[in-house]
Amino acid sequence: TPVEKPFVFTDFSSADFSGGALDITINNTMVIALGAPINIQLQDTLGNNLTANPVEWDTPIPTDSSSTKSLPLAGITLPGDIRILVTGSSVGSEGNDILINSAAKNSSFNIDISGSGLVVSSATAKVPSQNIQESGNIALADSENKVESARIKAGSLKIEIENKMEVASVMDLTISSLEVTPGVAFSTTINIPALTTEIDISNIANHSLEMDIDLQQVLFNYDINTVDTEDNFVTLSQTDSINVSILLYGVAEGEQIIFNGITGRIEAQSIDDAGEIEVTSDSKILSADISSGTLTITIDNQVNQPDFTGGLPTITLVIPELEDTNSNPLTDSMVLNPNPDENVMSFELADFFLVFPDTANQVLTYTTLVTTPSGELDLGKYALEDSIFVDIVVSDMEFSSVRGYFSQDAMVDSSEIILDEGTKLEEAVFETGNFILTMTNQIGVVADIEFKIDEFIHRTTSQPLSMLFRLEDVAEPQDTTLDLSNYNLAFDSATPGETQAIHYVSTVSLPPDEEMILTFGDSILIDVNITELTMASVTGIIEPDTLIIEESEQDISMPDMVADLGFERVNIDIDFNSTFDIPIKIMLDLFGRDSLGNTTPDPIHIEHDLAPGEDVVHIDAADLLNNHPALIVSSGQAIVGDGLSTSIIAKGQEMRPIMYINVPLSLIIDDPPLIDMDTSSIASPLPEDEWFSLEEFALYADVTNLFEFGAAVVLLASNDSLAFDSTAIADGSAPPADTLLTLDLLPLENSAPEYASEIKEIIIDEDKIDLLEYKLFLKPEVQLLGRSDGSGNISPSRFFTTDSLTLRVWGGISYTVEGEEL
Repeated sequence: TPVEKPFVFTDFSSADFSGGALDITINNTMVIALGAPINIQLQDTLGNNLTANPVEWDTPIPTDSSSTKSLPLAGITLPGDIRILVTGSSVGSEGNDILINSAAKNSSFNIDISGSGLVVSSATAKVPSQNIQESGNIALADSENKVESARIKAGSLKIEIENKMEVASVMDLTISSLEVTPGVAFSTTINIPALTTEIDISNIANHSLEMDIDLQQVLFNYDINTVDTEDNFVTLSQTDSINVSILLYGVAEGEQIIFNGITGRIEAQSIDDAGEIEVTSDSKILSADISSGTLTITIDNQVNQPDFTGGLPTITLVIPELEDTNSNPLTDSMVLNPNPDENVMSFELADFFLVFPDTANQVLTYTTLVTTPSGELDLGKYALEDSIFVDIVVSDMEFSSVRGYFSQDAMVDSSEIILDEGTKLEEAVFETGNFILTMTNQIGVVADIEFKIDEFIHRTTSQPLSMLFRLEDVAEPQDTTLDLSNYNLAFDSATPGETQAIHYVSTVSLPPDEEMILTFGDSILIDVNITELTMASVTGIIEPDTLIIEESEQDISMPDMVADLGFERVNIDIDFNSTFDIPIKIMLDLFGRDSLGNTTPDPIHIEHDLAPGEDVVHIDAADLLNNHPALIVSSGQAIVGDGLSTSIIAKGQEMRPIMYINVPLSLIIDDPPLIDMDTSSIASPLPEDEWFSLEEFALYADVTNLFEFGAAVVLLASNDSLAFDSTAIADGSAPPADTLLTLDLLPLENSAPEYASEIKEIIIDEDKIDLLEYKLFLKPEVQLLGRSDGSGNISPSRFFTTDSLTLRVWGGISYTVEGEEL
């Protein structure tokens, strides 16, 4: 807004005029008239003419009269001091007598100069302080939208002041339509130096525009006070001005102001929106009868403010792919009037139909039409930075039947067979078995079936069991059989107490190129049957199982020669001959029976844990054997598996317990026993018909003793067998026998069989020679001698089944045969 108010000068040194005139009036008070011509010339103080032509009166001016002429000032420069030169003459008395007196002497004419319509194009002057007041408005463009109050979210106020004068100024601006806070108008003071352009930009975010609903203007007013130049001359021209520009815009020039709320009348608007809800399936649906489902519409109305109920919008929703029973699209019931804030509306879709025109576009399309009311309604309050958000969710939609092409994700069903067993498997190797899958097609279409069991693993490929086959459209059950002999049953882990299950999954794929109708509720019946199943081995945590060890007898009859010995230690070993690689707990009972079947004292009960790979249980049975049983009876049970550790059971594994009386036997020889040995005989070695003379009879003994104890060996001889007859000995009728030799054998005298034993020679006395003349009966007697620790204490002695005492005796005879022929 240029300021065009003329300035008032207190004094000036020069002024250029572009308009107006000087009105020059001559007042004649002389007693005589002024005659024509009369010229008035404006001069400066130096006598220079200021105008090209003087002001001229061409008619006389009578006495006591006046005459006015105008001097146009356009294009004339006048100084601050003007000299007026009047050129003319008086008419005289024109023959009339006049009285010359003091009045006549003092009579004169005067000249009055005044300006009219003066327009100064420029001037150099002293300018006092002056006030310029201005009011204005910024009119909004004509619109059906009528704003009463609008809160600014982002905006700027630009005040640009261009001062083209040599006079400085101060502006006080007030914009009554722009409020900083409710009831407080925006105001500012701006200093404006001379001959400068001052720009002031204010951020008006969170300010508000307040206007009359019927007068859409932004009102403002300002005062400009110029600075007094005092004694200083300044030059002002007609073109000098103060131009004030007030501009409202957004964040940057050229951008619209952003409002976050508005109260007023808003013109009716229609906002169209459209979208799609994609049916994410490989199947191509042509039509589907919806048995259940919910359409949930969430409308977040952030435009209408809660305290104002006017100006609520109307939303119309159309989903053409959802049709009612009369084939009308879902639209009539979808006219919604959302209140401020969130609105949730649900519609049941039962008895509606989902219809697609073809298989190319498998999407639910929807359109929303948001209609705001006209401005004639009551005032509404709107949050202009927000929107109306419409969210559409179709959930829990189920169909009773579907027509189309079904190449979507296959129908997958899964189940499990719970293994309610104490044994927890890691792996079971199938030896034989038939897996029979019986399926009954009740869906009425051809289908491709994949049947998988994750826990059945092929031994060669290490892949889970998978069966692929075509299920024909027939009503009869269809069987598919698989040989399980190449499969293992495997689980990821085996933990006591945890349930294990065999999981199977059936996948039904429908042909993608055949139009069909599926009626839901129909199904494919699956029956799983496993026959003739045997396992070669089982690995896992085996549930404990009790095996009964049947009663068995072991004959332990001792040779008569040692039947009366008392054993210090006897080891009975039971070799279970177990091929199980699994912990086994043995509970065993042993007792003796004599030859009459009576149970001997001192039975044995043992409990022993056989570790995997352990077969033999060692039992100290000295007390049991010292009761001299004829046989030992064993029985009991074996608990196979501990239910805690991982083990393997394989086909053919067994347990065959065998009892051994193990060597060495340990005995104490306190009262040396005598070992009764058999009698042998030899014929007479001497000649029967010749005379001879005996020179020497010697016996040679070769003895090998592998026992830990010693022995005394005596060789008895007699020509009468009754000497060694037990009956004769018992009744005292047995003749005495002669002792041929006596040997004392130390323990382990010959400790190794390969040791070359020393042959002992014994010369027979002459009184024993006659024993050789007849048949000679020989009987060795062996008396066992216990071990001593060197201090006279008897130590236990052991003997092995391989231990022996070997006595080899032979004789050597030297004689001379005498005769006439020799």
